[in-house]
Amino acid sequence: MKNFLFAAGSVLQLGTPAAGLLATLILWVLSRSNYLLYHVIIEEISIIIAVLIFTLATRTHKYSTNYFLLFVGNAYLFVAFLDFFHLPTYKGIGHPSILLG
Repeated sequence: MKNFLFAAGSVLQLGTPAAGLLATLILWVLSRSNYLLYHVIIEEISIIIAVLIFTLATRTHKYSTNYFLLFVGNAYLFVAFLDFFHLPTYKGIGHPSILLG
């Protein structure tokens, strides 16, 4: 019988939940010390996830031919744009006219 700790892939099996807990703990501490930086990081993560959902939905449409998933993917791109333009308008980040010229 193989030892579970030294089996192939055991680092991934044990490391993924630990990394998620560590990231959650770091973000929680960051939210208590610098909320503005925490807000920016969380918004950027949500933008990346929304763009990835859009990419996945549009690239797999020719295989699934499901128009509802294509609609949801396009809606997530719209959400990503809203999040992107919401980010510089959050109180404390700066005036949005800097971006407009």
